Amino acid sequence: AAGDGSRSGGNGRDGRRRSAAGRSPSTLRHLMRQADAVVRRLRERRSELEGELAAAQGDHVALARLGEELSDVTGELDAAEESWLALAEEAAARGLAT
Repeated sequence: AAGDGSRSGGNGRDGRRRSAAGRSPSTLRHLMRQADAVVRRLRERRSELEGELAAAQGDHVALARLGEELSDVTGELDAAEESWLALAEEAAARGLAT
């Protein structure tokens, strides 16, 4: 039974791939707009943090906190950009303007 569960987990992933391939153009455009908004928000936050880091000069506690948050935001931004690129590739493959 445990083996069956892991196989059905694989089927679930395959099912999601099929469903992604079957997205309507309007759904794909909507997802791209959402992904674009997330990327913009994270870029703005990264820029704010970089400014705060520059202003924190001698405050080692603030520098550590801001550095950690900047690292987190940068990781989130990388993932968001990858998602946007995957959506853009899917749109291009379908002949949709991005």
